[in-house]
Amino acid sequence: DGNENANPNVLGAAAAAAAARTNPKDKLAPVTQGVVRLALERFWEYRRHADLYYAFQRIRSFTSDPFTSLLPEVLFQVARYIINTLGSGQAPYGISRVHTLYTLAKQAKALGAYKFARFAYQKLQQLKVPSRWQDQIDFDMLSIQAKPVRDSPDLLSVCYRCGATNALLNLQGDACSSCGHPFIRSFINFDVLPLVEFTPVDKISDDEALELIRAPPPEGGDSGRGAGESKWQEERGAGGGADTLTLGDEKSPIGIHGAIEDTADLFNQCINRALDQQECTSGYAPVVTDARTLASLRRDEVKLNP
Repeated sequence: DGNENANPNVLGAAAAAAAARTNPKDKLAPVTQGVVRLALERFWEYRRHADLYYAFQRIRSFTSDPFTSLLPEVLFQVARYIINTLGSGQAPYGISRVHTLYTLAKQAKALGAYKFARFAYQKLQQLKVPSRWQDQIDFDMLSIQAKPVRDSPDLLSVCYRCGATNALLNLQGDACSSCGHPFIRSFINFDVLPLVEFTPVDKISDDEALELIRAPPPEGGDSGRGAGESKWQEERGAGGGADTLTLGDEKSPIGIHGAIEDTADLFNQCINRALDQQECTSGYAPVVTDARTLASLRRDEVKLNP
C-alpha cells in the first residue's frame, strides 16, 4: 500500500478482481471478461500445440530411430490424429507433414486401410520427401494399385455420442463428421475413448455440479443403479392367462437417433435432446445436463476436464 512505483496494470487487475468479488451474481466484471476470454483462447491453442508435439515425437522416433517398440496400430492412430487435427491449416514449427504422411502411408497399407494409404501417397507426391525414401515410396505406390479401394471396417471410429461410423480422414478436425463431437483419445495408444462431453445448465455452478456428481446415486432412483435393483418385471396371468416377463419399462420412448433413450438413463435422454436440437442449428454444442441427471451419474464414470 502506498507504493508510488506500483505497476498501474497490476493495480487495475486488482481493482477488477475486487469488483468481481463484490458482484452479487459472482461473475467476472465486464472489464476482465475480454482478458479471460483471450487467456482461454491462448490456453486451448497452447494445449493443442502441446498435444501435437507429444504425438509427433512418436512419428519422429519411427522415421529417425533404427527401430521402434511401437505397434503399427499405435503409429497409425498417432499419424491419423495429427493429420486430422492439422486439417488444411499450417503445421506448428517442428512438425513435419512429410514424416507424418510417410508413417501414415506405411502403417495404413500394413493394416488394410488402402484407401487412406492412397490419400497419404498422393499427398507425398506433392511434397518434397527425403531422397532415401523416394524409391520405397514409388514401389509402394505401384504395389498398392493392386489393393481394393476401401479401408478395413475394423479401423473405423464410432462416435459414442451419436453412434455414427466415421471415415478415417476428416480434414475438419479430429471429431465426428456427423455430430461434430471431438474424439477424446488415450495418449497411451491414441485410441478413441468411450467418453461424451457434457456441461451443466447455466444455473448450476461448477462447484454445485461437482457436489452432485460426487454424491452417491439415489437408491432405486431414475439412474437405475440402485443396489440390488432389477429391471425384470414378472406378471402372472390371472384366470389361466399367460405369464409374462419384461425388461424395464415397455413404454420407454426410443429416440430418432437409436434405441438409447431409456427412462432409466437420464444421461442418454440428454444426449438425444442435444442431437435433436443440433439438427435445427449449425455447429456443435456439448450435451447439457440438469441437476437430476448429474445426481444420477457415478463418480467413477465421469472424467473431469481440467
